[in-house]
Amino acid sequence: MALLHVENEPDATLQEVDEGNLTGVPPVTLRSSVKYVIGGVTVYFPVRAYPSQIAVMDKVIRGIVNARNCLLESPTGTGKTLALLCSSLAWQRKEEERVAELTAQVAFDLGSSPTKESSLSFDYDRVPTGYCCDPQTFEYDDDFECPPHKTPCPRSVVGKTHIVNINNSLTSQGSAADVSKQTFSKESDCSSVNNCVVPRVPRIYYATRTHKQIEQVVRELKKTEYKNVRMTVLSSREHSCIRDLNGHHSKTELCRELLDPLTGPGCFFNSNVKNMSSHASLESVGFETPWDIEDLVKLGRSRKTCPYFLARSLMSSAKLIFCPYNYLIDPLIRESMQLDIHGEVVILDEAHNIEDSSREAASFSVAQDDLQLAINDITSVMHAGTLRSIHEHMAMFLEQLSEFINSHKVSIVFSDFDEGHCALTGTMAVGHLSLLNIGPKEYPAFRNSVEACLAQLKNSEPNNSTKGKASIHVISAATRSILEGLLLTFDFMYGDSLIYCDDFRVVITKSMSRNPLDFQNKKKRHNSEWKYFLHFWCQNPALVFHELQASARSIILTSGTLAPVDSFQSELGTMFHIQLQATHIIPKSQLWVGSVPCGPQGYNLCATYNNTETHSFQDELGLLVLSVCEKVPFGVVCFLPSYRLLDKLVERWQATGLWWDFESLKTVVMEPRRAGELDGVMRDFHKSIREYETAGEADGEQTGALLFAVFRGKVSEGFDFADNNARAVIAVGIPFLNSKNIQVNLKKSHNNQNWAKRGLLDGNKWYQIQAYRALNQALGRCIRHRNDWGAILLVDSRFRGNPSYVNQLSKWLKNYMHQYSDWPSMHQSLSNFMIQRRAGKLENTVI
Repeated sequence: MALLHVENEPDATLQEVDEGNLTGVPPVTLRSSVKYVIGGVTVYFPVRAYPSQIAVMDKVIRGIVNARNCLLESPTGTGKTLALLCSSLAWQRKEEERVAELTAQVAFDLGSSPTKESSLSFDYDRVPTGYCCDPQTFEYDDDFECPPHKTPCPRSVVGKTHIVNINNSLTSQGSAADVSKQTFSKESDCSSVNNCVVPRVPRIYYATRTHKQIEQVVRELKKTEYKNVRMTVLSSREHSCIRDLNGHHSKTELCRELLDPLTGPGCFFNSNVKNMSSHASLESVGFETPWDIEDLVKLGRSRKTCPYFLARSLMSSAKLIFCPYNYLIDPLIRESMQLDIHGEVVILDEAHNIEDSSREAASFSVAQDDLQLAINDITSVMHAGTLRSIHEHMAMFLEQLSEFINSHKVSIVFSDFDEGHCALTGTMAVGHLSLLNIGPKEYPAFRNSVEACLAQLKNSEPNNSTKGKASIHVISAATRSILEGLLLTFDFMYGDSLIYCDDFRVVITKSMSRNPLDFQNKKKRHNSEWKYFLHFWCQNPALVFHELQASARSIILTSGTLAPVDSFQSELGTMFHIQLQATHIIPKSQLWVGSVPCGPQGYNLCATYNNTETHSFQDELGLLVLSVCEKVPFGVVCFLPSYRLLDKLVERWQATGLWWDFESLKTVVMEPRRAGELDGVMRDFHKSIREYETAGEADGEQTGALLFAVFRGKVSEGFDFADNNARAVIAVGIPFLNSKNIQVNLKKSHNNQNWAKRGLLDGNKWYQIQAYRALNQALGRCIRHRNDWGAILLVDSRFRGNPSYVNQLSKWLKNYMHQYSDWPSMHQSLSNFMIQRRAGKLENTVI
């Protein structure tokens, strides 16, 4: 039983919270914030917290205080984001107070009389790593100045503090010295000279998958007591550049062309950043926190200032930094954005794909044609006389890399009529590369050449200027990208005496490519040609993630659907000592979850590849979806394993006339392959639902919309189907990855070879986990908040009588799950649920 101190000013009460049965009572919105004291940290929460939110806040504070990593799953709709923000920012605020107290004690012990500002505030700009008293390096304009002639301060502040006991995980009564030892357990968190120490208050990096999700997090921040925290939002140029494209393919391409050190004219908006590059400057023009990228873009337009570089300039003084999590995971992006996470708190939200992101960050691919263009570019710079020997050496290295591709073309085996590959283990590839004089022995010289080239390139860049081109010939941005990618990959492969060499598979692929311009002119014959690519595919995500976890104070991995969680520790090579799988907060009467092994005609629905190819399966599935649409009002979302199956189903249903039956009931839309078309599809989907909400029920009228989507698509990952947008979610099959995909097979093979000596999951177990994680993510689209309601139907006979399949589902889903043995019983139960929900009959049972 955990003791939790809860206050709503002015009265205070003590609640008992049983973490084994976190049910509690529904929160009540109060006029002022509710104050919780968890582990000695005072957390102000905008409403009375759900038990699951209290559990999340407890784990977050426990993890940050003890510098431990956390793995937290809390279903969508349980207020996870608010809990993450309030608990982490509350800890940061307490740490600022502790540092201010310690700073005042330092000054007092050294005989100084600190000002109110110096003793009670903490400047992120002025104290980047820590404070030390050294008579030889002392500067009197430091915010935390102290006379050098005084004796060094003690390491801790004298005094007592009360720490609330949560499951006996934190100290109950102890001195500030004890707190200091707990709170700063990593050497990076403070510096010491002559025993005089002032620790640095860590920043908080809050990272999620997409910019759209960041907007949602910022909206939650606006509800909190901590909304005035100094923050910034990092984003891509595509989201923040305010210039018109003017014929360019992307904003990134436009920006790089404008700021090109050789030919770029510069950017007027970028030159104005220096006038607004601080939080104080923003406040002076009435631009207050919190804000998202759209707000910053509006400010940029009105002030003619580049939002992209303005957001970056605010990092130095920000206490809270939002960004997509590939900015932190990818070493190249992290370096280019100048993100220093040493000793910081890192929250990775929506982190169910973190393993894939980490592997991709260490991988590198290049087309042979692009490699040749880079060779030509480097040769051109060499002939211009710029660092001639260095560019000559780089060109020779890349030429040998192209020859490596040529030497393996004869070994390519075709897996399809238009695609083939040749795969090598890391050890085999290193042997071949060494024969071409570009192996581990020769690589250091190549690396030195590239570093010299990049340093010269950096020195030639104009600095926030609209004029002034580089006076020397330098390589293009595309060539630079290739060189940086090669350095990253070869550093992993060739470094540390080749111990990580076999964590890579080096693959040469041959595929048929068509000129995209030919698709616009049907009268022209398509101009097809073979393309060769060189891939360095990382099989071990721990290579990239290790650097992150070794630098950060605490990493908090969280999502609404992390289950199955077995793979995170082994794949990421990181211990997550603190874990949580929270239950849902909604009453049982608001969610119906069931699995069914067959359709209305009793045909067995086992959604394996071979079965889905049959007309019997396709027809039975169509009747099932139609029957669900007849019972469920408003929005219905049906997830399928692949676009290939979606195409086959549409073709079959249109041939049999079933498609028109769908359209007589609901507006039918499909998730497009091209991401740029998705917004239009979703507008049609929502429009039909809004029309039904307005018109109500009428004979012969449509009752909403039906959306066919695919697992792992955009719809399953980032769209919010709250309320009437998804009163039912149908999940067809179990979305196993394509077993014929070369990357999937290479990963399975790698795990099978290393599971015993590294503690990895074997290939088949890893393969299964990827499928169920995608399934759980899609199922989470249904219930989005406490008052939401809906049905989830799992369509696959493999769930019946097979506990191992059901056990892979998220904990909250299993609590509601009912396995039906036949269609009539399932159909009747679903019908009753819908009738009850539409009649507004609610039970008070809480799961």
